[in-house]
This record gives sequence, structure tokens and C-alpha cells, in this order.
Amino acid sequence: FNPTADTLTAVVEVLPALGDVAPPAATLDLPIPPNGTRVVSDVLGTLFPGVEFGALVVHGLDPDGDPAPVLASSRTWSLSDVTGCGQTLAGLAWPVDDPAVGSARTIDGLISGPYRRTNLGIVNLTDQATVRFRVELQPVEGGAGAHLDVSLPPRGTRRLTDVVRAAGLEDGAY
Repeated sequence: FNPTADTLTAVVEVLPALGDVAPPAATLDLPIPPNGTRVVSDVLGTLFPGVEFGALVVHGLDPDGDPAPVLASSRTWSLSDVTGCGQTLAGLAWPVDDPAVGSARTIDGLISGPYRRTNLGIVNLTDQATVRFRVELQPVEGGAGAHLDVSLPPRGTRRLTDVVRAAGLEDGAY
């Protein structure tokens, strides 16, 4: 979504999952009209054929090429042995001036059940540093939680499939 009165360009970049190779054209510019939206179905298949899993990084640019606000969201559908509709979660980012060391971000509403699961994508947007993330899961109703540690190289991505069960926890809300 372009919340401005100018036509903006959304620059979409794909960071393939670890082990996958980025396609030759790993970025794409999409114009967005003033106060308008741009919808792309099957983003990876349409914009980046050959990439099965990865992270999308979306930057907004104004007509002069300066950074501009754009809002991006995603909904997933998986045609695998565990078919289901992905849970929509807002992305969390650290501001450029925040060193993020020891910082925490909270995502509420993670769920796991017979027909629901939460997959969590983690991305290291730095160009030079390997970064360690700790994902802590705390049950909404109290009790013991669990955590997962993930290390990512520069520009690395990792998808944690069914993060609740991957952490060894029972179905429920976290």
C-alpha cells in the first residue's frame, strides 16, 4: 500500500532460504499509484521463479529515488503434505540505529492445533555479521515455555515450520 500522494516504487528483493541460490534478477521494481495498492499472487513463483522459500524485503522509493513509506503484508498457502492457510503475522523490524543486541520483539497470537500451525521466518538483513536469534515461546495460559536458537549468516533466512511443535510444545496459543 502506498500511503502518499505520489506514485512510489516498491523494490522487492528476495533472500532465498539457506542453501538456495538467488536468481540472477533478485530484485524487481513495482510501481504503486498514489494511495493505491499492488497485489501480486504467488510472489515467488511470479516474480522469482525457481525460489521455493525465502524472505521478501520491500523498500519504498519516491519519484526522486529517496526512501518512502510503503506497507507490505503477506498471506501464505502451502500445497504440501500439510496443506493449510498460513497465519498472517505483522513483520517486525529493528530500526537502523538500534544495535538490536539484547533487544526483544514480541509477536502475540501464535497458534498450533490439528489444522493450524505458525511458521516463522527469520531474516538477517546485515551485510557482514552472523546474527543469533532466540525465539522464546510462552503459553498464553501460563506454564513452561520453550525456546529455539537460530544463527544466520549475513543476508541469511530461515523458516521455522510449525514453530510451536518444533520447540517441543503441545498444541495451543502462545
